[in-house]
Amino acid sequence: MPRKALFVEADNFSSDSENEMVFDDDSDLDVDMDDCTTEKDEVSVGDFILVEFLGKRVKKYFAGEVKEDTSEGYVVNFLRRKSPSWKFVFPEVADESLVPQSDIVMKLPVPRISGGTERAAKALVFDVNLSEYSVE
Repeated sequence: MPRKALFVEADNFSSDSENEMVFDDDSDLDVDMDDCTTEKDEVSVGDFILVEFLGKRVKKYFAGEVKEDTSEGYVVNFLRRKSPSWKFVFPEVADESLVPQSDIVMKLPVPRISGGTERAAKALVFDVNLSEYSVE
């Protein structure tokens, strides 16, 4: 049986800003970036932060909740991103690590709970655009 080819005419596309793609409600974010800071005095227990980890070849970023403030840095319980969305969950087994102040990229705004079901209520969404970071 021969295969059918699928062609799309080029004039169906436009580069105008009026035709922006919207992926879901979480992609349209209106946040004051002043709420996001890296000042040590501004980060405290219970805050959510974005942390940078340097690998051999790439930088990776992780979101987490500050559990403890020590003289050496912060004890952070890390979240996992539920790709391809921008929802985050805590793993079954806590993933905690000591993070120096220098590895903190920004303090994140208070997350909102993503849904109404018990399962969805475990997912957190930050009202800030993190797409420029390779958040895991």
